[in-house]
Amino acid sequence: MNTERAKQILAAKETIPVHFEGKPIWIEKVDEAFGTALIQIEASPRQVETVSVEKLMEA
Repeated sequence: MNTERAKQILAAKETIPVHFEGKPIWIEKVDEAFGTALIQIEASPRQVETVSVEKLMEA
């Protein structure tokens, strides 16, 4: 995925499924300058990570 698509998903009114390492996630924030996203693991809401948007997969 690229930063533009990650921003589109973040701004979308509907839920668009996204996975990181096979796990469903929510995108919380996108940093275009660094090409990263702050994500929340759906199964562990307290677990947040900053990852490269290239590692995100639209389901």
